[in-house]
Amino acid sequence: MEKSKHCAYWIKRKLFLVLAALMIGMSNGIYNEEKNVTNNHVQTEQQDKKD
Repeated sequence: MEKSKHCAYWIKRKLFLVLAALMIGMSNGIYNEEKNVTNNHVQTEQQDKKD
């Protein structure tokens, strides 16, 4: 009984760790994409002002 409780706790802990890592990775991906879109928008506006 004690061993199965320990095993369930370990699985739960590892699952939480994997989910947290996925959420952080997705967050970083969204941030980088948003940063690129904003940066391209600013560069386009600067080019328009030069023309």
